[in-house]
Amino acid sequence: MPRPGNQDELAREPEARLTPQDLFFLWQIAKDLQKCDSVLQAETLIAETNSSSLGSPLVQQAFLETTEPILKNLKEREELKDVVTRDPLTELHNRRFMETELCRQIDAIQGHKTPLSLAMIDLDRFRVYNRRHGHISGDRMLQTIATLLQKLSSNNCIPCRYGGEEFVLIMPGMTSMQARTQLEFFRKHLAACTTHPDGQPIYPITASIGIAEFPNCGLTETTLLNAADRAMYHAKRAGRDQICLFTPN
Repeated sequence: MPRPGNQDELAREPEARLTPQDLFFLWQIAKDLQKCDSVLQAETLIAETNSSSLGSPLVQQAFLETTEPILKNLKEREELKDVVTRDPLTELHNRRFMETELCRQIDAIQGHKTPLSLAMIDLDRFRVYNRRHGHISGDRMLQTIATLLQKLSSNNCIPCRYGGEEFVLIMPGMTSMQARTQLEFFRKHLAACTTHPDGQPIYPITASIGIAEFPNCGLTETTLLNAADRAMYHAKRAGRDQICLFTPN
């Protein structure tokens, strides 16, 4: 006769395990997530894998255990990238990012008729501004300019802090004349701006702006930057608080 308790062992359901198909599915998901360049891309991929199509609760749990560490790693990588490519004062992209992005933008439109403009923006007499109003006021003005430039980013423009009181605006899809129209709004608003984004009063300042267009003014990141810089200095010499377009010889 079977010993007492054996009936319980015989009645017990076999332990649930992942099938080879389940393991292959999870491996493929992990592989696809590792190829993602951003958290948004990874989250989209995860969302597209509807939880109801995962089958058993065991597969759903394994799916979470597979995707969560990869997603966490991507978020940490993006945070680190932000630290490296963002200016801490203005929270705009920094010069390192700007140089890389400008090269990428130029490469993307090589051989096409898509316009691209670059603007160099320099605050007028900023050293005098700092001496007169103090460096804290100068920092607050830089933050204000960053906020104004970010409003242009809704038109696919990419504002960056080049260094000190200089800013660069990458303007994909815009001719130099279109860029000038956009920047006239910025220039006039800046000259009349007396309020920091936090609502506190600030002293107004003006800016001189130079614009260069690819490919007429330069075929590389360096030549385009130099052209915009030369146009900006021409605006300085012409009396400041104005926009000048680079004209090839």
